[in-house]
This record gives sequence, C-alpha cells and structure tokens, in this order.
Amino acid sequence: SDLIFGTEPSWQDPATYSFAHGGKDGYPYPVDRGTYDQTIEVLRDAIEGAEIGAKERYRAIRRLGEFV
Repeated sequence: SDLIFGTEPSWQDPATYSFAHGGKDGYPYPVDRGTYDQTIEVLRDAIEGAEIGAKERYRAIRRLGEFV
C-alpha cells in the first residue's frame, strides 16, 4: 500500500521488513543484485499494468524510484 498508494504500511504484516534480498551489511546474507533488480522490474510492471489513472501511475513510479 505504501508503494502504490502512498499510504502507511500495515505493521501487522511480518514480511514488511524481511530480508528478501539480503542485507547491505551481508547479514543474513549479501544482497543478490540480480534478484533485487528483477523484483524492481516486477513491481514496475505491476504498476504499469494496474487499472489506475495515468496520474496515479506516474506517482507510483516516482515512489518506486524513491525506494531504489
């Protein structure tokens, strides 16, 4: 929700801050840049394919850019 709509994330979701791509300090494992880049592309494709207006799509892409 915070990426697409700019709303606060759910603090109830335990996966919100998981180390899906590793940690920059190498813990629990080094960042896998290929997986990281692939995930960004999946998110970008999801935003592009979402049934939202052009203005909201532009804002979502900008927010994605702020995270990467």
